[in-house]
Amino acid sequence: MDDLLKDARTHREPKFPFFGFAPGGYLIRCKDCGEQVHGTDKRAYRCLPCAMDFASTMVCEQPTAPAKIGFKDWYRARYGDYPGYRGEDSIRVTMRVLDAVDEVVSK
Repeated sequence: MDDLLKDARTHREPKFPFFGFAPGGYLIRCKDCGEQVHGTDKRAYRCLPCAMDFASTMVCEQPTAPAKIGFKDWYRARYGDYPGYRGEDSIRVTMRVLDAVDEVVSK
């Protein structure tokens, strides 16, 4: 019994138009094979076999998120060495930070 309920909850009908096919009561000419097909919706432009063939050729692409980088790496790529590297005096560090802030604020 639990398996039946699980199947009913997870089963989903295909959403139409399905790759150009939708069931209905209209007559159309398939744009792929050129056959006249009855039993389609007015929005359909493919017969069901051509829609299935088209769907099987589709490649799912996973969206790729840009790589996250830390603040120091972002700063180094944009402005050069991160202020405060060893051996840099505090006056130069302060001037570089203020220049970066002025650039961001002025935009």
